[in-house]
Amino acid sequence: MMFKRAMKMKNSAILVVAIVTTVFCLGSSAFAQSGITGPSQMNRCDQGSFTITVHNDSATPACNLVVTSTIPASGFSYVANSANISFCGSHEPTVNGNELIWDIDALCGMTQLNPWYYFTISYDLLTDCEAVSGSNDVRIDYSDCPTGGSYNDTDGISIEVLPGGGGWRQCYLDLDSRKLGPWRY
Repeated sequence: MMFKRAMKMKNSAILVVAIVTTVFCLGSSAFAQSGITGPSQMNRCDQGSFTITVHNDSATPACNLVVTSTIPASGFSYVANSANISFCGSHEPTVNGNELIWDIDALCGMTQLNPWYYFTISYDLLTDCEAVSGSNDVRIDYSDCPTGGSYNDTDGISIEVLPGGGGWRQCYLDLDSRKLGPWRY
């Protein structure tokens, strides 16, 4: 009888250890988080600055980092030469339709984002005179360096486009360059 109890206790202890080990293993995978900040309201014909933050919230390095910002399709455009990656300077994204794509390894020569480290990408967007409200969504694709497993994280910010204000000057210049004269709406 005493032997059975000891065996039961031994099996329980093994089960608990196995559970703790499993939880620890899951917790050690790379976990990169993305976030985006910027104006939640912009006027038409206005320029706004946005910042993406990528943070490795794990005990293992993250590799193969690709950051994609999907800007609103209607009336928003990337301002050329406005992008800056905090640890490696000014680097233009690949523009594919309404997506801005930064391949961090290719642009900066960084092979991994070490545990608990972060970096930022800042850039500007311009609204045209026909812009409508939308969202600026960011996605980071990455892999866990030790295991090679692929992961991603997403975030976004809604942008409400307001009808007026300081945008008049930009629209005036655009119209004037086509010799249509001053225009106010």
